[in-house]
Amino acid sequence: MANYRQFNPLSAINRGEINMPTWLALNQLNIGVPAILLFIFCVLALQTLTRRILGKEAIRSCHDVSGHYLAIVGTFTAVLLGLVLVDAMTKFQSAEKTLGEEASDMMNVYSSATNFPDQANIIHELSRQYINTVIEEELPMMEFDQVSKKATDIAYNLTLTIQHIEPETENQKAIFPLLIQQIGSMWEDRRDRTTASNYGIPEAEWIVLILASSITIIFTFFFTIENIRLHLFMTGLVSLLIATSLYLILMFGTPFSGTLKVSSNKFYIAQNYMK
Repeated sequence: MANYRQFNPLSAINRGEINMPTWLALNQLNIGVPAILLFIFCVLALQTLTRRILGKEAIRSCHDVSGHYLAIVGTFTAVLLGLVLVDAMTKFQSAEKTLGEEASDMMNVYSSATNFPDQANIIHELSRQYINTVIEEELPMMEFDQVSKKATDIAYNLTLTIQHIEPETENQKAIFPLLIQQIGSMWEDRRDRTTASNYGIPEAEWIVLILASSITIIFTFFFTIENIRLHLFMTGLVSLLIATSLYLILMFGTPFSGTLKVSSNKFYIAQNYMK
């Protein structure tokens, strides 16, 4: 097998091998929370500016019409945010399930290989290499939507080794189909895990979400009360609710990166099992 150098995400970024998206850091809490606070501050500043430019009387004259519009737009935005958030959470749970099933498949392959003494050592070694490579190299790469060629090659060599087994005893003939099924299931889980289109939020959805959220917040500018501080406080709460909803969608929509990402504990359990 070919020699592979140890993958270092930071070094790869510096070498230009990985182009890190500018928005990716937002799914880190230490970046996302200040961004939300900055967003709310900008909204309140825009509201204050709108009040000064238009004047209280002009804004008050819009109350009857803007109230009806806000009800329509607000309902649409709330339903849209809810549906997309549920979809993102479902995809997140699917990613976590797929990761666990892949680790379970590898443990089953490792365990079943003991029934084939001639190939057991190489299957065990390739299984350990695959688990170690996924943990140490591929999962960090997936934070940047990259897949490890080394892990793919190891899985391919493992599959070829299993396919070339010739069962001899009745016990081996009974177990061999299960072993083939297990390695096939592993490939299916790996495909689902490494296919970026299975996770994340499409750009079109983000455009509609941001547009609807922006329009909803803008409509809150066309109301006024005598106490400006109380008005700013209410607008800030609305902005906070919308911003945190969008942030949750971002967090769940990137299941393999950020502060909130799927747990790789099952791969560590498989690693310890194979030791």
